[in-house]
Amino acid sequence: MISAYDTVKKSRSAGRPLVHAFLLSRQRAAAALSVSVSTLDGLTASGQLASVRVGGRRLYRPADLQAFTDGLPVAERPGQGGSAVSALMKDGS
Repeated sequence: MISAYDTVKKSRSAGRPLVHAFLLSRQRAAAALSVSVSTLDGLTASGQLASVRVGGRRLYRPADLQAFTDGLPVAERPGQGGSAVSALMKDGS
């Protein structure tokens, strides 16, 4: 029988995580959002991005990162008066 220790040991030696991370460090959360750690800290301090504290570490739940990105406005292309979807809906297409 393979023990949990053996599974973790094999997984680490293969360079693959055993499971998806439940909590992300500041560095990994910033990388996931494609922002700097200082920008991440600012988003957290302003209350725009939720985080948790475990011991002395500030960590981020992937679901909170997803919720943050889901709430971001979609950028329009410069020079266009509205979105293509809005234009289609007005034309009835």
